[in-house]
Amino acid sequence: MEISLSEKPRFTAPVKVMVPNSSGGFSTEKFTAHFVVIDHEEQKALREGAVDPDKEVLRAAWAGWDGITEAETKQELGYTDARRDALLNVPYVAIALAQAYFPSLSNGTTRRKN
Repeated sequence: MEISLSEKPRFTAPVKVMVPNSSGGFSTEKFTAHFVVIDHEEQKALREGAVDPDKEVLRAAWAGWDGITEAETKQELGYTDARRDALLNVPYVAIALAQAYFPSLSNGTTRRKN
């Protein structure tokens, strides 16, 4: 792979979502997220004045997925901005995405601040 300044880098990452279940525990669900890299200047602009800065960065970075299905039919759901936003409003999905995206930018060596 070469470094290119002429295009926005893209990558995929596995996402492990811990979904609360009726027995008081969690079920682990997985999918693959497609991301674009949001550079420092764009992240700064997205975070400025945002109520939930990480969520704004994730909204800009999350560009697709594999493995998300419709609950009743089990059919693969295609990516749309509306579906992305609906999923980002589910706390455990947003947390799982943050845990997949931010460490991927630093090879897992940087942790997010609380």
